[in-house]
Amino acid sequence: MKTNIGINEAGRKAVSDELAKLLADEFILYTKQETHIGISRVPTFTPFTYFLNCNISSLMR
Repeated sequence: MKTNIGINEAGRKAVSDELAKLLADEFILYTKQETHIGISRVPTFTPFTYFLNCNISSLMR
C-alpha cells in the first residue's frame, strides 16, 4: 500500500530521520534524569527532584 500524505519519499525519509533523532534524545534525557533522581534522594535536593519529576511526567505523556 502506497502512502499518500502529500510528502514525497525523500521528504518522508527526512522527517522520519529527524523524528528518530528526537526520540533518541528524549530517551537519553529520560534515562539520565531517572538515574540522577535515584542518586539524589536526599532532603537538600527536594526542589530539584520535584523539577525532574515534572520533566519526566511531561515526557511520558
